[in-house]
Amino acid sequence: MPRLDSDDYEGLANFRYLLRKFLRFSKDFLRAQRSAVKRFLRVYIEGIKLFKTDKEFSMETLGRYIKTSDREILAKTYDVYREAWETVPLVRREGIQQALDSIPEAKNAKLNLDT
Repeated sequence: MPRLDSDDYEGLANFRYLLRKFLRFSKDFLRAQRSAVKRFLRVYIEGIKLFKTDKEFSMETLGRYIKTSDREILAKTYDVYREAWETVPLVRREGIQQALDSIPEAKNAKLNLDT
């Protein structure tokens, strides 16, 4: 596996925004799989908490997946990914607008939460 140079961490940091975009469910899926979605979200949020509160465990887990035991690489990777998740994951205005932008029928819809 190729090793990350210090310049590679900028690309990894820019990749963080993708982590926030992958959780999208259609209304039909939510209706049909409500229980599964709730269980998934509960575990997802618990995982964020564990990652943010137990650095050693998180670095050990990262090491298994990126196949390295180099503490410097693990610490830098942990720091990048720790900032990728908010402590309390909330729906943001920008996220809703991105979701609307991805729907062809809503291409020109603009979100107005102030009214």
